[in-house]
Amino acid sequence: MKIVCMLFLIVVLPLTGWASEGNPYGVSVEELVERGMAEDDGIYMSLAAKRCAAFIDLVNGVLQRDTGKAPFDGQVDTFLAVSMSIETIKAKERGAGDDSINGIGERVFEDYARHRENYLAWMTYNYDYYGDYWGTDPKMAAELQYCKTLIEVFEG
Repeated sequence: MKIVCMLFLIVVLPLTGWASEGNPYGVSVEELVERGMAEDDGIYMSLAAKRCAAFIDLVNGVLQRDTGKAPFDGQVDTFLAVSMSIETIKAKERGAGDDSINGIGERVFEDYARHRENYLAWMTYNYDYYGDYWGTDPKMAAELQYCKTLIEVFEG
């Protein structure tokens, strides 16, 4: 009986959090959008758009490398344009001057680059430990699905 209990502890318990250990985010893209709608604050949508831009860019790169096709061609630009537009509107509402508004594009791109590094680390973690980039990680798979939904909303 001791051996069965020890095997359970060694084999099963580590699997309970298996696919989320590499996740750098405590909040999903979907939760950001829901929070933005609940609080009527577009900044959450801007953050979601930057995160999706970063994630979709990496997914496109993997798929381009492995299949020769990039199914999300152009969507990164769409996400970044949405983010810049939202942040420009919010900056104007807050009374920002021209200098601040002119710097929004650079700040959005810096955020995008940071999120890209976070998603790359998460995908690398998944690949190193589970053999694929996003498929076996339910949080990452859900994140990708929600970003695809946002593509349809933004381009629809």
